[in-house]
Order: sequence, then structure tokens, then C-alpha cells
Amino acid sequence: MSQRCKIIPERCIACGLCAIYAPEIFDYDEDGIVLFAQEPNA
Repeated sequence: MSQRCKIIPERCIACGLCAIYAPEIFDYDEDGIVLFAQEPNA
């Protein structure tokens, strides 16, 4: 079973919980806004 995840950068509060719960999926840009770790053009 696969799951989907959608990131809405405008709603990100840069709290860091995404990477705590799923560090293999999420990363952060230089401003602390969440992005996908596997995204090639991040």
C-alpha cells in the first residue's frame, strides 16, 4: 500500500516535526521550510 504526501510551503511554520517523524522523507531549505528529501531540484 502506498501513501501520498503533499507539501504546502505557505502553511509550513518551520517547526521541524516533519524531519523528526520521517527524516528519510523530509528535509528543509535554507529558511527552514519543509521540502521532500528526494526532490532533485530542491
